[in-house]
Formats: sequence, structure tokens, C-alpha cells
Amino acid sequence: MSLLEIHDYRLAFDGYEGTAQVLNGIDLTVEEGDAVGIVGETGCGKSVLARSLLRLNPEPPARIVSGTIRFAGQDVLRMHGAALRRLRGAGIGMVFQDPATYLNPVFTIGRQMADVLRAHGQHRGFAERSIELLESVQLRDAAALLSRYPHELSGGMRQRVLIAQALAGNPRLLVADEPTTALDVTVQRQVLALIADLVTRLRLTLLLISHDLGVIGALCRRVVVMYAGAIIEDAPAADLFTAPRHPYTRGLLAAVPDLDHPDRPPRGIPGTIPSLRDPPPGCRFHPRCSLAMSACRSHVPRLGEGPHRVACFAA
Repeated sequence: MSLLEIHDYRLAFDGYEGTAQVLNGIDLTVEEGDAVGIVGETGCGKSVLARSLLRLNPEPPARIVSGTIRFAGQDVLRMHGAALRRLRGAGIGMVFQDPATYLNPVFTIGRQMADVLRAHGQHRGFAERSIELLESVQLRDAAALLSRYPHELSGGMRQRVLIAQALAGNPRLLVADEPTTALDVTVQRQVLALIADLVTRLRLTLLLISHDLGVIGALCRRVVVMYAGAIIEDAPAADLFTAPRHPYTRGLLAAVPDLDHPDRPPRGIPGTIPSLRDPPPGCRFHPRCSLAMSACRSHVPRLGEGPHRVACFAA
């Protein structure tokens, strides 16, 4: 059963320097109970797509050009007021990448947990429910944490508080946007293990966004690769890591150090990401692609059909 369906979604950002075509024809379906990872270089549109699911991109400068986003059969782009507030948290829970930014430094953890619970319709028992949520994300002495401020917690603890807030509305879909970027390696592993446990225990659908292929590979059964605002490959994780079909995906994997073969140095992808205000015609990757042909410079390749979709004429 499809929980999330995105069809031909296009989003632009209007500014003084022109219009940036930030998302260009996104087609994506997430089945209930699946774990899908979205990967790509910084600036490819991953986080903008995640915020689009909850209509969190400020309009303006964001402007929806075309397309649909449907969650549990409902049209997200037509939601307003109470319906949109119910979606945020009760339908889709969001874990942002920088807990220091998304936790208010002047309020205690208990106050901020209570505000989230109140937004989801709870009117009493804030402390008890907050302790239950904090304990569910493996925070010790949760009762004492309610009186502490964000700066008194470590980065890993703050990230766990954000995850607890995302779970407060009992969502069906958990969106984790770079949830380990601001953490050290040891804490990263703990947070990833926590997310994996929550997804299994609470039977959540997971949409994990990262530029780290290792993180994606650890948690996701399916991987979506984005480049310059478009999806260029979508495949089961095992297939994508062993037999990538798009030249960009191959480049991403070649850029990862191979610890089993230290004599093979990682190789970078030549060139730079194109400007989204003035993208190249045709395939946006063709200026950096060694397999580019004439069709790549004039026509936009479309994602194919089947379990392993790729938008590439050479593939």
C-alpha cells in the first residue's frame, strides 16, 4: 500500500538574482512499512523535498510550479489550517539535522515537550507523557531532564530529544533529515541504532535523507539518488550498491574510500554542481559525465519503470 506518492513535483525559489528551479519533476512512491533513503551531494534538493512533505518551505520565496504530493490519500498541497497542523506530527514526524537550531535555548526540555504535546491535542499529563517519550529514545533519568535546558545536554542527547518530539504525535511516516551530521562517529552509530529500533518496534515508515552512503546503506532497503533537483536513480539498496546504473551514482560510490582495498584511492567526480538558476539543457549531469552523448545535451532523460529506475540515456 502506498503511503506517500509524489508525482511531477516542481518547486522554484524566486529571488532578486532570478528563479532557481530547485526541484524538477520529482516522482517518488513510498510504500507503508518501507525504509527509503535519499542521497546526493549538498545542494541537490534533499532537504527541500523533505520540507515539502510538510509544507515547511516559506512561500514566498518558494513557489509550487506543478505536481502533487499525496499522503495517505490526501493532497498535501491543498491542505490548510487544521488539516495541515494534523499532518505535521500526527501524520509525518520530522527529525531535523541540527538539534541546537531546533531546540529553543531559553526554555527547558519539559516546556518544549509540553508545547509539542499540546499542539497534538493533549491537555494534561504532560510530564508523564514526556518522560515516556524520552525513555523510548533511551535517555536515562528522563524525569530530571525535564528541568534542564538544551545547552546542558550533549549533542547526542539533544538529537534524541528531537526524535522524541517527532514521535509525540504517533506518526505513520518518520522523516529523518541528516540526523547524524552534527554528531561524532560513536554517537552517530548510537542514534542510527535507535532509529532502526524505533522503526521496527513502532512499525514506522522511514524516509532517511543523507549525503552519507554508509548511513543510507545501514538503515534503508531502497535508495533514491538525487542530482541538481531531480531523481536520477531509484533502486533496492542491494542492487544500487552492487550494480549502480547511472554514471553519477557510480561516481558517488567511487568517491567513498574502500577500506578493503586501501591501494585504491577514492576518485572524485570532475566538475561542479550546476547553478539551479541557469541549469544546462538536457540532462543536468551531462557537463560532468564521461558517457554524455548528443541526446544528453538536448533532452531530459526520464526515469524508467520497474524496481530499478534510472534516468540516463547511456544506461
